[in-house]
Amino acid sequence: MTRFFCSQAFFSLSFLEKLDLSWNQLATLPVDFSASLSALKELRLEHNDLRYISGYSLEFLDNMEKLDLSHNRLVSMGPGVFRGLSRLRQLYLNNNRLTAVQQGSLDMLPGLEVLQLSSNNISHIDSDALAPLYSLAVLSLEGNSLHHLKFKTFISLHTTATHIQLSGKSKHMLLPGFFR
Repeated sequence: MTRFFCSQAFFSLSFLEKLDLSWNQLATLPVDFSASLSALKELRLEHNDLRYISGYSLEFLDNMEKLDLSHNRLVSMGPGVFRGLSRLRQLYLNNNRLTAVQQGSLDMLPGLEVLQLSSNNISHIDSDALAPLYSLAVLSLEGNSLHHLKFKTFISLHTTATHIQLSGKSKHMLLPGFFR
């Protein structure tokens, strides 16, 4: 069963700071989903059936600090999906079906401190995909299919300290350039 809600469902709730829509079998978010939710600081969408997020669905969430999209069926996060989320500090994308972290998919997230990407099917991270994450403290990549990582992928992180979790499916991981 595919579930959805009317795009005007939250129209009169402009003061709302936390919204939990988890476990609702949502398959999609309306393009104008965030239009009247500018005060929202926390959005929980975990354990749904989301496969795709439009670049406009989250556009007006200026005050968002925590976004949980874990345990869905997301296959990719295209460039611009997180535009407008400049105050986002925690992003949970674990337990989806992501296959890559593309350059541009994490742009405009300068305050992001926690990026949870564990238990996906990620086999590739573009060299500069993590570069815009100036405040990243925790990067979880556990349980993915990463076999090769370029040194440049992590050197592009401009943080003073980032805890990177890499344990997972791969028995042999090559990190070219790390041991020279």
